[in-house]
Amino acid sequence: IHANRQVQISSVELLSLVCYELTAIVRDSGRGLACYLADLLSRIKLQKITLHCVLTSIPSSRDLPRSFTHEILAFNDNTDESLASQGEAFQVQILRFLLSLIMLEHEVNQRKGESEAETKESHSGELRYVSGRALPQQPMLLAAILRALEAPGRAACAHTHWTALVTCALPYLGAALTRVVTAVVKQLCANVEQLSKAFNPSDSNVISMPADYAITQVEALTVLCHYCLLDSATPFNLPLGSTTSTPAQIFNNLIHVFMPSPLLINKDKIEPQVSARKAVLGNLPRVIAS
Repeated sequence: IHANRQVQISSVELLSLVCYELTAIVRDSGRGLACYLADLLSRIKLQKITLHCVLTSIPSSRDLPRSFTHEILAFNDNTDESLASQGEAFQVQILRFLLSLIMLEHEVNQRKGESEAETKESHSGELRYVSGRALPQQPMLLAAILRALEAPGRAACAHTHWTALVTCALPYLGAALTRVVTAVVKQLCANVEQLSKAFNPSDSNVISMPADYAITQVEALTVLCHYCLLDSATPFNLPLGSTTSTPAQIFNNLIHVFMPSPLLINKDKIEPQVSARKAVLGNLPRVIAS
């Protein structure tokens, strides 16, 4: 099992590198290569398989009873900690691969000249893959993100990786920006509100949280609000004579570095941005209260 998991981790890491390289190649190529890659991705069902792998990497939050045989095997083969650490490493790699695939799909659609039209809103907990939709618009993707962010206890250590996925994918969400940001902001507010239980001495069910959990959750909320509320197409200006960079400016600079092309003001970008801005403003009182 240990060797198989190592092979899986290395394979996913290699696939991530391939997708990043293909993204750069498609950016400098014509429409022909983009159409070929779009057809290839559709034939091998890479997006669907990736989403299923992402879902399987999320540990179950339910404590299912184990049989007597399973208890004996777990006692004699003390590899639970090793397998758990490898499972976390695999989840990190599969999330990086998912981000690279979202970037590649976005670049392919841009080169093909296809605009991401708004789709019918699906239930956030819907675990199904809809053929013909881009990855950010898949209900399975949002369901996986919310399920991972809802996981308590030890699984809370992985919340940072999931919030990093969402914040890094913001420029590529397109028409799904409002739906994803709204759902994630609500869940992050709920997570921050749950932190009060960890500091309640009268509660017998004390929740174990990472030491920097509150900081990472608030930082993710800050990035989401900055991206939607501030003008992400223009750089943040520092006061004259200031030598330090604000978190908003650092994030904006990273966006400009990793975006495949300059951020252009067009209808396809303005409409999701305006809609997301209204949604975040509607949830701003809860964000501040959290």
